[in-house]
Amino acid sequence: MFIAAIAAWVVGAVCLAVSAFWMGSVLFPAGIGGVVGGWLLYQRSMERIARDNGVDLGDR
Repeated sequence: MFIAAIAAWVVGAVCLAVSAFWMGSVLFPAGIGGVVGGWLLYQRSMERIARDNGVDLGDR
């Protein structure tokens, strides 16, 4: 899941960069979705790693 998070973030960043030069495209919302989705996947993967290492994450 960690690799998917990094890939989603990179694709989102590329979409945002391309949308700066190609106005009126669908790349801007796709870029925002990619960056936010990548961040959420990263958080979930860090929670999974912490749980696998025996760290108490509270009531989750």
